[in-house]
Amino acid sequence: MSQLERCKACGLIMKSSKRYTICPACGVPRSAFEEYRETMSGRRKLILDLHLHPITVHFPQAISTILLLLLAADMAFSIDLSATIKVLAFILPLSAMAAFISGLIDAHARFKKLTTPFIVEKSVLGALFLVLSSLIAAMCHFFGLESPWRYVMLAASAGCVACQAALGTIGIQLMFAKLPGK
Repeated sequence: MSQLERCKACGLIMKSSKRYTICPACGVPRSAFEEYRETMSGRRKLILDLHLHPITVHFPQAISTILLLLLAADMAFSIDLSATIKVLAFILPLSAMAAFISGLIDAHARFKKLTTPFIVEKSVLGALFLVLSSLIAAMCHFFGLESPWRYVMLAASAGCVACQAALGTIGIQLMFAKLPGK
């Protein structure tokens, strides 16, 4: 196993073999480095190092934002974007489900339980996002983009974007936290 060092100023962990003269993240001199020993099991570290959740959350974030913009453009400018909106409305709940599941896996690997206040809050917001995205897909499939359903879809899409913003805010606080040990 390679030797590790940690920057005391910002917490960046790096391989000792790199021999940086300054921290590549915050720029403090090498004198601020200290030896670091990994305190979690290899299996947990492998799961967390895959970054499944941080990667999968970007898909529903992008899709929900684009969907909101396309719905607004379709309504405001009478541009026929219905085919694109229907495809995105179908993909959105699938990507939301992938992000939700990867979030549960990440939280369990990172914190060993799913009952802490932040994880519960993220789970509730993630479930709400999944419900809203499924509602959009169902309305799009059964009712199309006709009024008044398009306004409900627009509101649900705005709700999806709001959920994503709240989830991101909590996620930023949790991103580098993890329990030591197995």
